[in-house]
Amino acid sequence: MRRRTTVLLGLVTLAVLLPPPAALADPTAPADGAGSGTTTLPGMPERLPEGQDGCTTHRGRPTSAAPWTRRSLGLDQVWKLSRGRGTTVAVVGTGVSAVPAVLAGRVTAVGAADRDCVGRGTFQAGLVAGASLPGQGFSGVAPAARILAVRGTGERGEPDPALLAA
Repeated sequence: MRRRTTVLLGLVTLAVLLPPPAALADPTAPADGAGSGTTTLPGMPERLPEGQDGCTTHRGRPTSAAPWTRRSLGLDQVWKLSRGRGTTVAVVGTGVSAVPAVLAGRVTAVGAADRDCVGRGTFQAGLVAGASLPGQGFSGVAPAARILAVRGTGERGEPDPALLAA
């Protein structure tokens, strides 16, 4: 079990930190090189723009296509070993909302990290542990893992060294 957790943690780290090879850098490219449609991903802000009142709104739309990263990372093979059950991954950033269905019931927050006005921390948590939903091709690297949300920024996404030090 410890070996599986170590392997899974290593894969999650690689998936988040390593850039894709140049040949795979187009996020809209189908995994098999075929397909007529493309998907355009919305931009993800690091922080809320000056003067913006209110939080970032939902801008995405569900897609049934599996992202190219699923194949390039070999997730179908990894999931034969583990889907992350019993593993908790900390996401330090703008907070993580448990509202999206892909994260429902699997987010534990430290302090005010259960609110994510910017959306970046919730997006990152989805990459790590987003569950598969019917009709959607997306799944996180470890779809059965839990998320520990830790705030490392202010509510608007501005860096806060005091929060990181705590």
